[in-house]
Amino acid sequence: VMSWLLELCLRTDPQVILKIRRRGISEDRTGWMAKVEAPTLILQGGASPMGGEPTGRYQQEQIRNSTLHVVQGHGHTLFLTAPVEFREQLELFLAGL
Repeated sequence: VMSWLLELCLRTDPQVILKIRRRGISEDRTGWMAKVEAPTLILQGGASPMGGEPTGRYQQEQIRNSTLHVVQGHGHTLFLTAPVEFREQLELFLAGL
């Protein structure tokens, strides 16, 4: 999976990636996060370049009925870099619904 993701990233036009990132950075998401009513699991990499643990804590504050689990030492793609912990946390969350 990692080689597939790397290949995909290398084939993607850098301008496309920059456009996606700029939108994500400038977009105000507080409005829709406050409207989420479903139980929500937030799995956050503690070393994510997208904000790490503080981002996860912020999301947890904004989304009612949310559960935060931070995987320390990992980045943004937990399903690739920490698949066992990712699956364990997902299964625990789903079992509690």
